[in-house]
Amino acid sequence: MLNADHALRPLADKVAVGLSGLCAIHCLALPFAIALSPAIASLAISDESFHLWMVAAVIPISFFAIGTGFRVHKRASVVLICVVGLVFITGAALAGHEYLGENGERALTLFGALMIAVSHFLNYRYSPRAAHPEHGSK
Repeated sequence: MLNADHALRPLADKVAVGLSGLCAIHCLALPFAIALSPAIASLAISDESFHLWMVAAVIPISFFAIGTGFRVHKRASVVLICVVGLVFITGAALAGHEYLGENGERALTLFGALMIAVSHFLNYRYSPRAAHPEHGSK
């Protein structure tokens, strides 16, 4: 099973970075799209449930990728960065703009998404070196 984990982890890191990017695009681009086209405002992507679905997708993928990567590279900082990001996006999704305001929700979500993307980038970057020390450091 460990070999299957190592084969799937790079893909999971890439998917998690992509989901974090999608989350950031949603937060940054949606207000402009809504202002430019009233029809877009009625789409489900503007619904708060989008954030909950994203969190539900990001958490298990992140735990899998970061967990299997950590077993190879043993860098707790990568896990910590990911956990901080997950806490921020979860908090933003649950508290929403009711408690944080629209800008507060957006800021927390963007910060969390950035932390998650950074953690997966580092996880992806460190794992091959840790598994193959003969590649050396760059």
